[in-house]
Amino acid sequence: MDNGWLAGGGFGCGSGPRGIRAEVMFDWRADRDVTGVLAAPIGGSLNTSVQTSTIMFNAYYDLGHWGSFVPYVGAGVGVARNEMDGVTFSSSPNTQFGDTNWSLAWSLMAGAGFQLTERVILDVGYRFIDMGSAQSGTADTSGFANNPPLRVDDLTAHDQGRPALSFRRLSPVAWAASPPCPKQTAPRVVLGRACPCAPNSP
Repeated sequence: MDNGWLAGGGFGCGSGPRGIRAEVMFDWRADRDVTGVLAAPIGGSLNTSVQTSTIMFNAYYDLGHWGSFVPYVGAGVGVARNEMDGVTFSSSPNTQFGDTNWSLAWSLMAGAGFQLTERVILDVGYRFIDMGSAQSGTADTSGFANNPPLRVDDLTAHDQGRPALSFRRLSPVAWAASPPCPKQTAPRVVLGRACPCAPNSP
């Protein structure tokens, strides 16, 4: 099976620079060509393609926070919609119709996030994903409806160096600037930070 284009998007939430994060992710994989050789006595070759969409619930654990560098590991589970196109055979002029089916999907991830700004994180990681299986229909263009279906098991992918951008919604309390300090005889704390107040009055 050949490689294909991958695009996706999602949303999630987290518990800080060292903790659990979760997301719901939708991915779409463009058509990937599938070729094969038929056993004797039929012989010849076959050709089709498979397109896959997945909806995954992913959980991540941040291993630490070193400056702007945050490594992580993760796992996910969800569903895959696998759509097989029509199947052509070199030994037959008829095309066997494709079909669409749903399968359980799961994944394992590892990578690192890089803090570009207060709001934007660049994520570079690796993901292994198992998208179940795809299967053709049994009818063909001649009208015969009882052909054995073509089945492709273990639809998997190794997504290496997968870049992604994350946009964080900042807490208004966490990122609010400290208000100016009034003149006073002792420093005070505003939002957990010492305020550089004016020198003590005589």
